[in-house]
Amino acid sequence: MGFYHSGNLGDLIYGLFALKKAGGGKLLLGPEQSQTSACDKPIMQDSFNLLEPLLRHQDYIQAEFAPHYRPIMFDLNRFRTHWNDPKIRSATGITLLSEMHFYALGIQQEFRHDEPWLKVPDPIETGKFTVHRSARYRNEEFNWEAILKFFGARNMLFVGLPDEHREFSSLFSCNIPYHKPKDFLELARIIAGSKGFIGNQSFPCSIAIGCGQRILQEAWQNSPDCAFLRNNLMPYLSGKMWTYEVMEKWASSSMRLPLPTVTLLGIDTARPLITLAAMKRTLGSIQPGKSILLTDTEKHPNIAAIAATSSIEVRHHTQRDVSVTFPGTGRRFFIDYEMAVMTEPLKHIGESSHVLYMESDGGVVQAASWDPDFLLYDYIGAPWGAHNDVGWPACDGVTNAVGNSGFSLMSRKFCEKLSIALNERSTDPARFSCDRWMCRTIRPWMDHHGVKYAPVSVASKFSCENQKWSGSFGFHGRSTAALNRWHFVK
Repeated sequence: MGFYHSGNLGDLIYGLFALKKAGGGKLLLGPEQSQTSACDKPIMQDSFNLLEPLLRHQDYIQAEFAPHYRPIMFDLNRFRTHWNDPKIRSATGITLLSEMHFYALGIQQEFRHDEPWLKVPDPIETGKFTVHRSARYRNEEFNWEAILKFFGARNMLFVGLPDEHREFSSLFSCNIPYHKPKDFLELARIIAGSKGFIGNQSFPCSIAIGCGQRILQEAWQNSPDCAFLRNNLMPYLSGKMWTYEVMEKWASSSMRLPLPTVTLLGIDTARPLITLAAMKRTLGSIQPGKSILLTDTEKHPNIAAIAATSSIEVRHHTQRDVSVTFPGTGRRFFIDYEMAVMTEPLKHIGESSHVLYMESDGGVVQAASWDPDFLLYDYIGAPWGAHNDVGWPACDGVTNAVGNSGFSLMSRKFCEKLSIALNERSTDPARFSCDRWMCRTIRPWMDHHGVKYAPVSVASKFSCENQKWSGSFGFHGRSTAALNRWHFVK
């Protein structure tokens, strides 16, 4: 599907959310408008050049600059016409620019407050709060003095135009560090990697909202049109006082992707603290219905107390450290662990529809890459390339390539059918590599019994292994971490 948008820049970022939910497509950006309410700061070639590096990472669109309007399938500038129509605003109850884009596309029911949509690769961790204040949409009651006193100007980084920085520094008598990003991708990377965003309803604020960053928002009283209802977004309106306690709570808040029908599960009896740390890192991005770590609580008696500071429930689980070397391969497999990956999810899925299983060298990379359609499949794991392992059917890279279990999504149906297969083939030595067996050896049997494996095209959006990360929801493997220079994998 094709779309056209003229801006403003922030409006475009909010519109991307609707485009993603609509399935994406070709996006033409340009200044000319036809029979819609006027855009006061339309996108020109120079602003498109700054935008393009960021847009290139949004895999649901293909963006290009169009200096002249071209009638295509949908003109997203209609959102502005609807926005300026008081009858539509009153009838729909819409107060957010982003939601009006959904209305313009006829998918208002798809709008969500708590879902990020902007993919930002390689966030730049500044260790500071990103700050911006534009000349428009100010709230004079917003207590910048208190914020500067509480957080400290040295712990902030102002982004934007040099004139904006000079005015801010002069107005509030502060020496706040400044950085002018080379393009809007670098701006997004700084915002995404910062401790939080503080500022008014500006273009940088739209980026912060799009990538799910925590925000102290100087909301414009006349039209607080980007005050998403999120745990980590605090819009300041008139008559509202922020105490230091409130600001401190905000500084540690997070907006996590809600996955209420999913149970996060990890199994580790050898180094449970490493897996616990990995699970905590993933829980910084998602909010599953339950989070469970299976470990030997007799060997590791302190693990439950350590996990108590998070939402992870520790359950007792024992397994031997017995290993086998599969004939002809030289590969060593720990029998009890491989079997546990196939048997324990069904025991602990509870009321959930799916289990998200993870090992210590895997997890969520970018919550914005989550696709609700992942839940339509019974099994998803990072796809394999074509190869041949002695002892298991050859992987052709297409029909039996999905996939790795170290970060995988399993449905209740998958777990139930897998349990039957395990009982029927209890003497099969190939079971001692769980993912090869689940996804290649018994794949024809599972297909016959209605189990739906994700295709490679979907699985590659879910996770990656042994390759450079290109925007997937998660990853698995130390080699994957090394390729991407991720130092958080132990």
